[in-house]
Amino acid sequence: MTTVRLSVVVAIAKGRALIEDGWQVFITDPGGTRYYPSEFDRLASTRRPQTDA
Repeated sequence: MTTVRLSVVVAIAKGRALIEDGWQVFITDPGGTRYYPSEFDRLASTRRPQTDA
C-alpha cells in the first residue's frame, strides 16, 4: 500500500501509526531515498521550514 503525503511531519505521524497497527513502514523522499522507522527522527530534522507566501 502507498500513502502520499506532502508534509514530512504528517508522513512520520502516519508511518508511526501504521507501525503500531503492525505494518512494515518506510518513507520515501522525492529523491527516492527510503527512511525506515529508526531513521524517522533524522528525516524530521531535514524538513524545510514553512514559509508564508
